[in-house]
Amino acid sequence: MSDSNPVASEAVRLAPPAAAVTSHYVLGLSLPDWVQMLTIIYTILMISGWIWDRFVIPRMRAREAEAFATSYPKADSVREPSAPSPEAAHED
Repeated sequence: MSDSNPVASEAVRLAPPAAAVTSHYVLGLSLPDWVQMLTIIYTILMISGWIWDRFVIPRMRAREAEAFATSYPKADSVREPSAPSPEAAHED
């Protein structure tokens, strides 16, 4: 196969692939900039999740337990229901 135009074939051979050129900039930012921004966002989300699990959830559970304890009487202060008096049973 012979080249009909050696200059055109040399230009095509030296041209970078189209995918590399178009993916190099997205919305005005280069690919390394996007990776850096997404890494920072991911790190912030992971730290926020750790703080939530480590500090917020235990504090919420403690408040729920305190609210539950104050809304119901303690087990030792609950009296057994008394049996009806024999006089009340004969009042028919």
